[in-house]
Amino acid sequence: MSTYSVVKGSGATTFPNDFAGAYPIEATLDFSKINSGSGTVQNDIVQLIQIPANALVLAIAFKVTTANASLTDFDLGDGDVADGYVDGASMATVNDGCSWQTTFNEATPNTTKEGMSLGKFYTVADTIDFKQNTAATITSGVLKVKALLFDCNLY
Repeated sequence: MSTYSVVKGSGATTFPNDFAGAYPIEATLDFSKINSGSGTVQNDIVQLIQIPANALVLAIAFKVTTANASLTDFDLGDGDVADGYVDGASMATVNDGCSWQTTFNEATPNTTKEGMSLGKFYTVADTIDFKQNTAATITSGVLKVKALLFDCNLY
């Protein structure tokens, strides 16, 4: 397992505005540019979006703009829960999806479908990550990911 990064900037840990509010951050994962063109393999992690401390991630959305028939299972999560936002998505076809899942599991404890589907508050900086679950070498395909964050810093 290797970890790669497509995070823009140099690991910024502050919000882009001087005021509290919600804002989107986007990332593009082009597999032809990862690992000097060698792509990713099963269990590789790609850090996509830097999340500053005191941020509430309200939702994560993704869009497969260039499919790869071999990549049939990936997750979107963070450093704590690899599949916390999206679990088991596919890049086999052009498609899209998001973390906002309001289906509840009827079991103890009652939880939403995805662990962080209704958001997560970060007290320390972290990253939104892609995890490849498919046992293949992926050297093509493009995935766009957007996170909607809310600045929870108090003045």
